[in-house]
Amino acid sequence: SGDAVIHLSISERAAAGGWFEFNPGEVASGSTSFAWTLLESTLIRLGGMSLLLWVIPVVLLAALLGCGALVRHLARAAGASPLTATLAGVTFIAIPAVTYNALLGMENIVHTCAVLGALALWVAPGTVARDVALGAVIGLAAMLRPEGVLLGALPLLDARTPGGVPRLLRVALAALVVFAPSVIVHATVTGHLVPGSGVSRLMAVRRESLSLHLAGPVWIYLTALSRFVVYLPITLLALLGARATPDEALPRRVRRGALTLFALGLALYTVGTGAAHVGRLTQWLFALLCTLLGLGIDTTLRASSPWPRRLLVALTALHALLCAGETFARMRDISQRHGGWDRAEVLSHVARRADATTRALSLFCADGCCRAGVPPTVAMVEAQLRFDYDARIRIASLDGRT
Repeated sequence: SGDAVIHLSISERAAAGGWFEFNPGEVASGSTSFAWTLLESTLIRLGGMSLLLWVIPVVLLAALLGCGALVRHLARAAGASPLTATLAGVTFIAIPAVTYNALLGMENIVHTCAVLGALALWVAPGTVARDVALGAVIGLAAMLRPEGVLLGALPLLDARTPGGVPRLLRVALAALVVFAPSVIVHATVTGHLVPGSGVSRLMAVRRESLSLHLAGPVWIYLTALSRFVVYLPITLLALLGARATPDEALPRRVRRGALTLFALGLALYTVGTGAAHVGRLTQWLFALLCTLLGLGIDTTLRASSPWPRRLLVALTALHALLCAGETFARMRDISQRHGGWDRAEVLSHVARRADATTRALSLFCADGCCRAGVPPTVAMVEAQLRFDYDARIRIASLDGRT
């Protein structure tokens, strides 16, 4: 996506020592993923843009496959049979909104892995080591996406159970140890507690056509809801699986945790942010639904003849095959602009940056409208074009207002 290229620009500056800079020398709270910026800037520091463009697609593909495996694991814990649990994992990977968005250079699919990992740790029998691990994963999820803080609801669900309060404190302490330094660094450098790009997203979403403006400041955004209507069979089967959960401790915990997180996420996107670019942001919600999908399929087919099950397997296999082709076709993509940038094109843009800047300056400053020694400021609809130019041009920045 274009946001992936904005990440590249910010990570380039961070690798050069300019943390939270969009334009060189100008601090801007423009990244909603501290962990992704840290990963990309580290890779650039170690091996330049070339290393980053080799590693990031591998990380994203591994995260996508890991999410499928975690969905299967949780579906089995919810009570699904081995076959339908596997179908649930494959179905998640093969949902076009997931497959298409997972490999576009953004952090969302890694965040989805963290969500599923946190749920898997929470449903397992509690030990001190598991509590610390759960807190660390929650902290990592919050560093990857602001929505990660919603995972804090999981230990809260146990607060009234025996030993629930000590467990909550252990999880909270581990999460703070991981997450708090990133918040402190961001606030110290930028002067903002909340990323400015997140604020601008909240502003921009008010222009969405799929929204209802009620009295005063109350808005309801229908984009996230419409996404789950598009995939209505998956949604209905998952809800059917939730109703059919066996009355045993482990399946009930999977259901309770998955539905709680799903409800919180859907509420956030429906009455809060509007889930702009909804397919990318809601990957983790689809993953939570798919943990209950296998049991829903089992329930639907339990009293049926064998042929519906065989048909379902065949259709799932076909869907997975088609989406696998799309997955590998998109693996090299780092931006959707002009049909997508592959690795070679990104590197060529870096190599041509000085010449492109010189040509742009000859156009902008042709009639003496530029001041000597002051980089001209250019307002662009697509902020990722910062990546095309060097420090001699300033792009109207990601300050939440521009």
